[in-house]
Amino acid sequence: YTDLELNRCQFSETNTFKCDGKQWCIYHLPMFDQKGERTKKGHYIEKELVQFNDTIFRLIDGAKNINVALRLNGVVFPGIIDFSNKEFPEIFFNDAIFYKSADFTGTKFNDDAIFNHVLFNDKSWFDMAEFNVALFYGTVFNGDTRFKEAHFNDAVIFKNSRFNGKALFDGSEYSSQFK
Repeated sequence: YTDLELNRCQFSETNTFKCDGKQWCIYHLPMFDQKGERTKKGHYIEKELVQFNDTIFRLIDGAKNINVALRLNGVVFPGIIDFSNKEFPEIFFNDAIFYKSADFTGTKFNDDAIFNHVLFNDKSWFDMAEFNVALFYGTVFNGDTRFKEAHFNDAVIFKNSRFNGKALFDGSEYSSQFK
């Protein structure tokens, strides 16, 4: 995966793995190859899933501590990830894939939260999350999705997004435009 703004993988210093004739860092490595066979990431056990998530949490905390944007564009999240009550800097999840549930309950997005062309294969919860600008262009929510009591302090856009499961926005507040 090549970040279009950086013109390279943002994790280029990590080990790479071959899949379908390409070299991939562990963050962008697909779960399955073109033949449908599991890759190294597709065989992760609990210990490896915890290590993967812990690394992601360290990246978020590091970016927040020095007040820089974090690009997790194209990252393939192999297991359940719990971001609940985390505080995010400006964050980009463009083209990311969440294979299992993603919990953003109580999360505070201090700046823009960009989820363009993201695939949520399972449940995604944003209950009581606080957003400034939230962009969800072309995002696919395959599991049940909740934004219960979420606060949108600026624009929130779901243009060309699909909700294939239940979508709940009960009690959410919108200070600006909702599209």
